[in-house]
This record gives sequence, C-alpha cells and structure tokens, in this order.
Amino acid sequence: MIESSFIQSNCEKWSQTDPQKAVLLPYVDCSSLQFCQTDQGERNLCFENHGHTEFFHSPLGALEEAHHWFKNLALHQIPLIYVYGVGLGYYYQAAKAWLREDPSHRLVFIEDNLAVIHRLFETEVGKELLHDPQVQLHYFEDMEKSQELFQRLYWNFFLTPLLVSGLHLYTHLKKTTYADLQHKIHYDASLKNSLLIEYLEYGVGFFKNFYPNLLHLEGAYLGDSLFGKFKNVPAIICGAGPSLEKNLHLLEPLKNKALIFAGGSALNALNLKNIQPHFGAAIDPNPPQYERLSTNTAFEVPFFYRNRLYHSALKTIHGPRLYITGSGGYDISSFFEERLDIQGELLEEGHNVVNFCLEVAHALGCNPILFVGMDLAYTGEKAYASGVVNDKENSMDAHLVSLKSQKDLDTLLRPGIDGKPVCTQWKWIAEAEWIGDFAKMHPEIHLVNATEGGLGFPGIVNQALKTVIEQYLIKDFDLSGLIHSEILSAALTQVKTQDIRSLMHQLLESLKRCIEDLTILMEETQVIQRRIQADHIVPFPLQTGKASLFENDLAEEPGYRYLLHIFNEAYTHVLNRELHALRMDPHCATEEEQALGKLHLLIKRFSFLQAVAAVNIELIQKNLEMDISPVPIFDKPGQVEHIEERKDSCLNGDSIYRSHKQILSKFHYEKGLLEGVGETFYPTGQRHSVQQFNENLWEGDQHFYYPNGVHKSHLVYKKGQLIKASLFNPDTTLKKTYEL
Repeated sequence: MIESSFIQSNCEKWSQTDPQKAVLLPYVDCSSLQFCQTDQGERNLCFENHGHTEFFHSPLGALEEAHHWFKNLALHQIPLIYVYGVGLGYYYQAAKAWLREDPSHRLVFIEDNLAVIHRLFETEVGKELLHDPQVQLHYFEDMEKSQELFQRLYWNFFLTPLLVSGLHLYTHLKKTTYADLQHKIHYDASLKNSLLIEYLEYGVGFFKNFYPNLLHLEGAYLGDSLFGKFKNVPAIICGAGPSLEKNLHLLEPLKNKALIFAGGSALNALNLKNIQPHFGAAIDPNPPQYERLSTNTAFEVPFFYRNRLYHSALKTIHGPRLYITGSGGYDISSFFEERLDIQGELLEEGHNVVNFCLEVAHALGCNPILFVGMDLAYTGEKAYASGVVNDKENSMDAHLVSLKSQKDLDTLLRPGIDGKPVCTQWKWIAEAEWIGDFAKMHPEIHLVNATEGGLGFPGIVNQALKTVIEQYLIKDFDLSGLIHSEILSAALTQVKTQDIRSLMHQLLESLKRCIEDLTILMEETQVIQRRIQADHIVPFPLQTGKASLFENDLAEEPGYRYLLHIFNEAYTHVLNRELHALRMDPHCATEEEQALGKLHLLIKRFSFLQAVAAVNIELIQKNLEMDISPVPIFDKPGQVEHIEERKDSCLNGDSIYRSHKQILSKFHYEKGLLEGVGETFYPTGQRHSVQQFNENLWEGDQHFYYPNGVHKSHLVYKKGQLIKASLFNPDTTLKKTYEL
C-alpha cells in the first residue's frame, strides 16, 4: 500500500532520531525516484542513471533478493548489522525473524539519500520499520559532515560485535562510499573499543607502564626542547614495509643530508643493513615492543618516547631517552609535569609509531619529510622488510594467522600507488588517511611518499627515493654535532627521583581521599533510595545536601582532576546506554521506578571510580618500593654556537659546536663525509664519546661515557658493520654484550 498520509506520522516518529531532517523531509523532491513493480508484483523504486534505468531491488523479486542477501550474511555471534541503504525496507523484512530470535539483535540502516527515505515513509513497511525497537534508520550526508552521527552510533553499540553490509544496488553503484562506510564503522569501533576496554579495566594497561617509567625520568632529556631546532632540515621516516629493502642502500649516504627516523620494527630492518638512524621512537605499551628494542643494535641512538611505553622496553634503551610530554588518552602526566616544571607542547600520537615520528619531525621543524618503507600493504605478499621477523613468519598468510589471534580485522583490496590492487587492512588504510589528513592540515610542509610500493597516502605525491634525493637532499649538515648539542641543552636537570616519589605519595593520598568521598556519595545515594521506597515520593533534586558538598570536594581533589575524571567521562558514556534502556523499559514506567533505576546507575558509577582509584593506589605503592639507582647528571651548556668549514658548499674541515666555555662536539669532514676522529663532550668538559670514521662510516673502536666518566659503551665496527659491543651500567657493571 502506497499512502502519502503515512508521511506526516512517520516524520513525527523519525524526529526522535533526526529532528532537523524530519522537518525537511516532506519537502524533499522525489521526482527522480519513481515507484514501479517487480515481476512478483512487489513495490520497487527506479531511477534513470546515464540513460539506463536502475532498480533499488531486483526486478525479478525484491523479497527474494532480500532473503538471499540475509542468507549469505556471516552472523555467527554477531548481534548488530549495519546496512548501507534502506530502499523500501525489504532487507528489514528479511531480517525480522532474526531480530525476534533475540531482543539484543539490532539492525541499523544508514541512508544518504533523503528522497529514498521519503519514498519509504510513504509505505506501511516504513511505518513498521520506524516503530520496531530493534531497528534504527539514520541519514548521513558524507563522512566529514557525519562525525557526530558515527560518534553517537559508536556509543549506542560500543563493544558489540558487528557486521557492515549494504543494499545490493549501493554495493555496486556506490562502491567507494560503501567501502569508506565499512572502514569508518569497523575501524572506529576497533580503535575506540581498545581504548574503552582499557578504561573499563581501570587503565591498568597504561598505568602499569606509566608509574615505573616515571621513576626513570631522572637522567632523561626533554624531547619537546628539540622542537624548532632543526628548521628546514629534511627528514626521512622509515617504516618496516617490504619496499624498504629496495631503498636501504640509498639511506646510509644520507646521514649528513637528512634526519633519519625509525620506530618499532623499522629499527631492526635498518640494523640488518648496518644503518644507524639519527632518532628512534617508541610508544607501544605491549610486550612485543621489548622484543623489538632488545634485539636491535641501535645502542647509542637517541629515542623519543612517552611514558605509556612498555616498561621493560624503556629499560633496554641505552642511548639518550628523549621524553615527549603528555600521555594520549590520559591527563595524569600533567599532574607531574606541572609540578616538576616540565613545559611541553601538545603533540598527537596518531595511530602508530610512524604517525608519532611524523608529528615529532614536524615539531622539530623538518621540511621536506619523506616516507620510506611505508607500504601499509602486503607488497609481494610479505608483511615486513627482511630483518624484522624470520622468513617463515613474514609471509602474508602467516601474518594474517597471527592477526586473527589478536582479533584484528580482515584484509581487503585497495588501489596501490601504481593503480593496481594491493592487499591491505582497515587499520593500515586508517593510518594512510591519518597521514593524508596531516598533509591537509600542514600545507606548508612538503611531504613525499618515496616508498615505491604499497598503498600510498591520499593527497601526497609518490616519487622514487633516488629522484627525491637528487631534488631535495642537496645540502649537508653536521647532524651528529647538532643533535648532540641540542640533547645536552634539553637535560631535565630539575627532575629528581625523590621529587617524583614525593608527588606519587601526594597522588596516592589524594586518591585515598577520593575513595572516602565516593563512599559517602554512595551512602547518601542509598539514603535517597530508601526514602523513595518508604514514602513513594521522588524528591528534587535526587541528592542530599551532604552529597552535594562531598561531590564538590571530590571534584577539587588532584586525584580526581588528573586521573579519575577521564574515567568518569568514559563510564558516563557507558551508563548512558543503560539509562536509555531504562527509559524504554516498560517494566519501569512509573516516576518512582525510573528514579530508583537512575540512582542505581549513579551508585554503579561511584563504585567504578572507587575501583579505579584503588587499582592506582596499589600500583603506586608497588612502584614506590622500587629501588632506582641514581643517575649522573650535569648542568645545561647555555648558549651554543656553531663553527664550520665548507668548500664548494660541502662540509670540509672541522665542524664544532661549543658553549661559551666548552667544546661540545668536534667532527671532521672531507667533501661532506665524516673522516677520522670525532669527539663529543658534556658541558662539564667530561668526554662524552670518541668516535672514528672512514668515508662517513664508523670504523674501529667507538667509546661512549656517562657524565661521571664511567664507560657507557664500547662498540667495534668494521666498514660500518657492528662486530661486537659491550654496554655498561652507571655503576660500571656489565649490562649487555653483543658479538656478530
């Protein structure tokens, strides 16, 4: 039955979901969409597309097509189906039996054509669909303008296993939008679920690394202090993709022409070819990070890191540790940074360590920034460049098996940089899009993808590395001296372990007071519950005067402001779904039942925050028992000047960085290449290192020292290849040995 009178009542009902579009819908021009019939006499919609008539549902049989669609869905343990395109509701009819099997099953239609919704609302099926409590219908304009919708949908169905499908017509006629929608819903859910799960597990995955790492902050350097100090120095950011291998031979000669960054697995791939990057980076809080860092040979490479890094991995870093302020997703670092006078800048982490490296390189002032080994795809059916994992584990099939054990997402085909399909993953697509978005936000930075394979990045030019070198990497720099002098100037001389311990005690005591406040809030809420049950009257407000006072006390506690607040925000979102269910529950129809239900959820929130506080108290107490060895420190060098000799625009002769009273570094160059003995010093005059070079490569014995003169590293190289190494702790004990 086609009945225009349905429009008004259906729009009124839909206004509960989308009030703005519901007002506009009756005035939408639907002339391009005409009703027609299938061979079975069913309603259908058709429209003209470039001289060809397109049908929303199969002309042979709309319901038959819908049942065929539903039959082919892989719905094992999947309670939520998203469908791109609603048509005339046949897919809803095909799914009705499944919906009735379980009240937790949900069907969500997402439609980007208001005329289609208008036509649906002219039918009785449209009315039935709108009034089904297990079904939702949403309109979206495009990905950019509908962020709020996707955010709302996520919180409606957080942690719910889902499947994204589409109307047969849309999956063929709107392939790109359909693929983007799949990506958006799947990857958003994956990313946000992982963070939400961490919150719901009281943040243990973060804090178990944060507190011990914090106690090792003394002796680190403030990475933020290097920001802006490498203005217009080119940067090369290395990934660990299979295409890295074809460019490794070009990287070593570039050590005086561009800053080379490598994070995670890329370090191992570079080490295999005896390449030492200028900077490493590490932010991964998981155990595999320890394996990667403990097996690489970048012993004296400075590392940018944040305190969420896996603690055992942090302890393996032997070179300078460059602390980047902040802690993505948490506010707790601000509590310590403000009180330790650590001043930093806001820096996003992105999706992975390569995104983090890009943010850091941009903050340093680097331009242009090149990407190498960033396939984000299974180039040649391999997951990584050689040296990251063994050959057996490096095949695409082996990698996918490991990902399934981690509940990662399936692979899909996308056009690569050469237009040919490449096999990739949703998370890699998101990483590529993040870099594409970064390029849009920073048009002043010239970004070049020199990966020569893989997925590529939206809006970023693809060029062969050899071409990029000839075009951009022309000038040479004394990067060894510059990096050393800037790191010395970034010393966190004011940070003492004893002060960190004192602040941890302060936080611990504040969290104890938070627990006391939360206990009183729970007790006062129970008082209101008992009054309602006894008097059958709902008071306003649903709070005692005493509870109001203690709620204010709680909000002012440092433990709440810097730690519990973010958990309160997350858990409030979680409880909002229960609150919505409470409002819709026919068994809680009275004002009294609704009020008691709300108070129950309030107690649940207070109890959750108590648990978060208790877990953090336990973690802090445990870490305060750690015995941290003192670290030799020194004063900053003050104003630094640079003296260099050049010939024909190349470094030729000595390059010296010095403060007003002390040489900090002295390296010798011949035609732009490091030659002979190079030395670095602490501001005290104590030797930092003695290095030997032959044609820009380390040759022979390389010695590094702690500020107190204790031997730190003895590395032996032959033609740039590490032969053996001995690493020492500040107390002179042997830390690690390595032999080729």
